[in-house]
Amino acid sequence: MRIVWIILGIFLLSGLVWVYSSFNPSASGLFPKCPFRSLTGWQCPGCGSQRAVHYLLNGRIGPAFRANPLMVLSIPYLALGFSIRLPGIPENLRRRAEPLYEGKAVWIAGAVLLIYWIGRNII
Repeated sequence: MRIVWIILGIFLLSGLVWVYSSFNPSASGLFPKCPFRSLTGWQCPGCGSQRAVHYLLNGRIGPAFRANPLMVLSIPYLALGFSIRLPGIPENLRRRAEPLYEGKAVWIAGAVLLIYWIGRNII
């Protein structure tokens, strides 16, 4: 049964990659609009992420960074966080990386997110 979920996940991820690489969210009605921005007129920390993913999948790093710099900069951090939980990762590597994702690190990440959220709306 686990293999079925893995295969289903691969198909879903492949489909999302195809959709996001093929269609520009700013020019297509296929993608949802940000409810926070629709209600308040302000940008949330995730605003621009769909466009950034589209640009990254098409090799356009500059426009991706302009669409949502925090999302682009956080990709290595998030990739490490996911990869240390994969089977086969040496335990010593997992132990060394875990402090980056618990305790004070969570508060620091939250503070960075909050500062980014406020900053992008006042600049």
